[in-house]
Amino acid sequence: MGGDAGRPEWANRRLREYTGETQEGLCGEGGERLAHPADLRAYREAWQAALRAEQPLEAEVRLRDADGAYRWHLMRAAPQRGAGGAVAYWLGVGADINAYKRTDEVRLAQVERERIAREAADAERGRLRELFQQAPAIVAVLRGAGHTFELANARFLQLVGTRDMVGKPVREALPELAGQGFFELLDRVYSTGEPFVGQAVPARLDRRGDGTQEEGFFDFVYEPLRDGEGAVDGVFVHAVEVTQQVRAQQALAQRAALASTVGAALTAGGTLRQMLQACAEAAVEQLEAAFARVWTLDGTGRVLELQASAGMYTHLDGPHGRVPVGQFKIGQIAQERRPHLTNAVLGDPRVGDQDWARREGMVAFAGYPLLVEDRLVGVLALFARQALPEFALDALASVAQTVATGIERKRAEAALAHQLEVTRAITDNAASCLFMMDVDGHPTFMNPAAERVTGYQLDEIRDRPLHNAVHYKRPDGRPFPIEECPIDNAASELAPVHDADEVFVRKDGTLFPVRYSVAPLERDGRTVGAVLEFRDVSVERTA
Repeated sequence: MGGDAGRPEWANRRLREYTGETQEGLCGEGGERLAHPADLRAYREAWQAALRAEQPLEAEVRLRDADGAYRWHLMRAAPQRGAGGAVAYWLGVGADINAYKRTDEVRLAQVERERIAREAADAERGRLRELFQQAPAIVAVLRGAGHTFELANARFLQLVGTRDMVGKPVREALPELAGQGFFELLDRVYSTGEPFVGQAVPARLDRRGDGTQEEGFFDFVYEPLRDGEGAVDGVFVHAVEVTQQVRAQQALAQRAALASTVGAALTAGGTLRQMLQACAEAAVEQLEAAFARVWTLDGTGRVLELQASAGMYTHLDGPHGRVPVGQFKIGQIAQERRPHLTNAVLGDPRVGDQDWARREGMVAFAGYPLLVEDRLVGVLALFARQALPEFALDALASVAQTVATGIERKRAEAALAHQLEVTRAITDNAASCLFMMDVDGHPTFMNPAAERVTGYQLDEIRDRPLHNAVHYKRPDGRPFPIEECPIDNAASELAPVHDADEVFVRKDGTLFPVRYSVAPLERDGRTVGAVLEFRDVSVERTA
């Protein structure tokens, strides 16, 4: 109990026993010594506020017991008023609440620990969300049997046209995936708890949010998520788009297939027109073109002649059978010597018949000049009812170069064949006898006149030096050593002979006089053989 100023003036026996203090030690200012230093300031301020307001005090404070230990007490004090209403004294009591306080501290500590754990978990989830959002991969968290989006990172949203998906079931958020097998896979992972891994799986997605579906390819994992009791409660989605890699592999495969087919066509023999027809058919089949055509430049260099047409049109006549260089899209490609490529045929100013293109559903056109060392030999072109991807155009560009080389080779073969025909006509009808020999003196060619005069066929003597067949005897019948033979030496020693007289031997062994000339054959600066020209001068000698 305290006076009107609140200072203790009397303490009961229970307080004296608890503190181990005397009545005098507890009165006046001495009572403050019992309060815990950490609680003293707040206790004083509470007392002063109660005194000023003359209102009851209630405060929790730790008090030291007789053994020096502190225990929590609930201190209450109330002003007692006299007859005039003024405060006459204060009456205070204290209750030991240490057990309650300790329980409360434990509870508060547990609450604090739970709060800290929640904050840590929230912070960790926040970090994970931030990681997911910044991840270059496609990441999503789906919850429940309906696979409701709990999280979808920025890359996922970018993939599907930044649609609002969080909070929506996957079938509602991505309806275009219906019928592609993905919903069924999610259902299986959720129901079995077994993950699913897919590689280079095609998916048609509405990337721009305008209803247009585009095909992409993805490596992905569906990983089941489990709650605290181990039950599946969601699916974690992690995916990486591999469309470029798949397209590149497809391009290589398609380019290889097209190159192989065209290569086979170019080496299969036949006429130039047959060869180019096989190439056009390969382009239609491998690139799924509506039709493909090949023109070659004529001898004047001013007109392109249609040589091959495959697909929906196979005729070679009509307005495009002969195209002047510089006219129509084909002639312009030839004149400019640059490809013309478009996946928007409708509206392309170079496609003159827009009504035809619209009626036939044409979407893409690709035309390439066929060049050999910057020299024009023709044009390859095709139309398609679907857009031509980059890899298809790359394959077609490569094929155009191969076809150009094939045309040039075919023309060179034709020119060579013509030259051989002319040469053979000359040699076959020549009155003089002709032999060609290799560097070892073996015959590689003889004309009909030589066959008639010597009595030999080429196959009978090609495996031995010509000297040993027709020049192995001297005029008197003695052997003629090959080492002394000027004809044989012409091939090996670059020693030409002109209008020399000699004696040759027929197949039947008879001798006959000849006048001959022999000259070495050279190619790229080296001797590869010799040419022998002779004539039988028996009649002249007799005359």
